[in-house]
Amino acid sequence: MDVRRRRKQRADNGEIIANPFDCRCAVALPRAVVRGTFAGATRSSKGKVRSSVVCSVVAAMKHVCVPVCKWNERDVDEVQAVGMKMSETVDEYWWESAAKRKHFCKVLEQHNLFGRMQSVYVGQPKVDLFDMNGESKLYEDLQTLLLEDGMCLLDIKGSTVVVICHQQYFVVVDCDACNESGLPSRNGGCVAVFNTRFDDLMLHINEVRQELKATTYRLSTMSVKADHVTDATEIATVCMDSSISGTANDVPVEPFGAPVFI
Repeated sequence: MDVRRRRKQRADNGEIIANPFDCRCAVALPRAVVRGTFAGATRSSKGKVRSSVVCSVVAAMKHVCVPVCKWNERDVDEVQAVGMKMSETVDEYWWESAAKRKHFCKVLEQHNLFGRMQSVYVGQPKVDLFDMNGESKLYEDLQTLLLEDGMCLLDIKGSTVVVICHQQYFVVVDCDACNESGLPSRNGGCVAVFNTRFDDLMLHINEVRQELKATTYRLSTMSVKADHVTDATEIATVCMDSSISGTANDVPVEPFGAPVFI
């Protein structure tokens, strides 16, 4: 993959801008659905934790480096490519084990994804039933998690997404196969779906539930914190320059050996 050294951007007074990837919500509205060009992963019908969990964590890490409101098709593709690469040696049920979650978060931190050091925490998934009378519990639980960390993981029938609260948007990043509307499909790509209201987010989740004929869901806390941009992070990976494209084969993620989990 081509790696470039970006010219440091400067403000009108000549000072170097610490993070040239600041939010652009105030100057440009994101599209309702940003869909990647890669084929999305096949959804699991048996409730197994597949690569979508890893891709969702990677999407949250990408957002911390480059706000989701600035993403285009290449950014979505990159999230999927990096996530698929990182998931190759992940134990199938790593999400359920505290020791395995901690180990995997350490692996992510060591790889310095997207050109920045980040600390990652993924909590224990909690299972609950969909409430056919209004989803009041899911409504309250989602609000609580988003208020605390600005993001969370939501699994519906083995397909996991990350929900990100960014400015006035509630964004769902789904790395499984989705159609142009951001809903599950047999064929499609990874998507970032922007909802301007929390009620719209709930409507989207309900539509996903209906498409997958799901009766239960799982929610998990998640947090990602990144260091400040320094000269050391000026040499950027693909996420630091949207003009560079990548595939799952050329993402510079070194293998971390055979899956040895506690």
